[in-house]
Amino acid sequence: MKIIFYGSGSLSVDQKVQGMLMTHVPMEGLETYRSAHDLARRFRYRSHDVEAAVFIASELQELRALINLRALFEDTRIILILPTSEAQLVSQGHLLYPRFIGYADGNLNDIDAVIEKLFGAVQSQFRR
Repeated sequence: MKIIFYGSGSLSVDQKVQGMLMTHVPMEGLETYRSAHDLARRFRYRSHDVEAAVFIASELQELRALINLRALFEDTRIILILPTSEAQLVSQGHLLYPRFIGYADGNLNDIDAVIEKLFGAVQSQFRR
């Protein structure tokens, strides 16, 4: 099973969240994508092996690009990280049906706790 990480790299939180993932998910179980195009290609051709995904949207336009692809993610557990808790961003973010929404300008400890809880159960699958 794979964990997908998507972040364009334009926010400093991208590296922090990717580091959090690497402490909870074996390296061979983590795939990183930096463009919506590459992410879409991955899900179009192989989505059956994706356990969960962490998406970081650095701006509304990037979030809308992810929303346009949401049919590809319909069976995927999503953690979504938005740049701020602005009402329009949060409203749009819910269109992806995420399990959790965090904020790049907020407390990253909350995001780490969710990653640990969600992927702690997934880790045992990598050991099989």
